[in-house]
Amino acid sequence: MKKIAPIPELPVLAEHGGDLEAFSARTDKAISEILDFSSNTNPFELPGFCRDIWAEALRDLGRYPEPYSDGLRQKIGKHFEVPRESVLAGNGSLALLQIAMRLLKPGRVLLAEPGFGEYRRLAAIEGARIMNLSQRPEDAFSFPEDDFKKQMGRADLAILSQPNSPAGSAIERPVLESLVECAGRCGTFVILDEAFCDWAPELSLASRAGTLQNLLVVRSFTKFFPLAGIRSGYALGPKAVIAAMEKLQGPWACNLAAQRLSAALLEDFAFQAKSR
Repeated sequence: MKKIAPIPELPVLAEHGGDLEAFSARTDKAISEILDFSSNTNPFELPGFCRDIWAEALRDLGRYPEPYSDGLRQKIGKHFEVPRESVLAGNGSLALLQIAMRLLKPGRVLLAEPGFGEYRRLAAIEGARIMNLSQRPEDAFSFPEDDFKKQMGRADLAILSQPNSPAGSAIERPVLESLVECAGRCGTFVILDEAFCDWAPELSLASRAGTLQNLLVVRSFTKFFPLAGIRSGYALGPKAVIAAMEKLQGPWACNLAAQRLSAALLEDFAFQAKSR
């Protein structure tokens, strides 16, 4: 029997937010008594029509979902004015980040921290070396633009969070475009995590994801659209990168309820305006 390759030593991460069951067990509090500030999701209830979509999906659970979420991908592409071939839907943005990391296999990954701890874990799984720059509280967690550009040429991959979680700071769009262009000249690929960017769409580069060949934008339906319980996210990028990610991902990565709810909420502009 072939030996299984050893698992690399992974970083110890802070506990993720949103685990109400574990918190309830530790504190002996009923979940109904807990007000959760740990997971940064939209506090508004889903629109009423979501109940009808959920009920219809429940009746159809005996069916497979669209294997590659074509309907949802077309609606996302229309929303951002990019072709469907530049869009990939998946089981939350983290699953898409994992696929991207497997595809790119970077030797060195550049991060600005504090940030989402999963970036480090995914890089470690691929054996990548972490290069990190600090966003300091005394500077209001402002992004270290000049230092980031200086280090860019030494990295195979740079991961940026826009806006940053947990700090809440953001990079102005012209600065962000300059960073991606600088990375392109250095031969560095950029993953832009826009999980929270629906609250500030003017900061997003999603509409440029198909034209910038070194940029992959990853977004979520579980923060602004509070669908954390069903896991739904998507990536936008160059057609060749999306096609390669689709092969790694395989079929049925996005479940039937997630496809239908995500597509409907993307077109509910009243809910979006209220939330902002």
